[in-house]
Amino acid sequence: MVVCPYTVYVYVRHGVQTQRINLEILRLADELISGKVAANLQKLHTLQQLTKLLPDGTWLQELDISEDTVDINGFSNRAADLPPPLENSPYFTQVEFTAPITRDNQNREIFRIRMRLKQAHH
Repeated sequence: MVVCPYTVYVYVRHGVQTQRINLEILRLADELISGKVAANLQKLHTLQQLTKLLPDGTWLQELDISEDTVDINGFSNRAADLPPPLENSPYFTQVEFTAPITRDNQNREIFRIRMRLKQAHH
């Protein structure tokens, strides 16, 4: 089975983060029912794990899930604290920043993180 890379863009405004992620979970669940089970089940689990592991005060602006990597970009009150819980999860490994943490004009930390999906969850 060939799995095509899949990109999800989540644009966040105050209080909309959870709604956007929930809508994406529903869309992926619909694709699961449509027969794209293996690839989309991984994506659904990935979204669920990110929702659990990313702390309050963290917003995703971009999410890219490919066959074996996940890239997340966004804002956080404490971006430096994001990698340890991701690395300790049963889903992710090799969690690293792909760019230096910077600040926007609202003093939020801007981050870019790439992680690999652990093979056991493909």
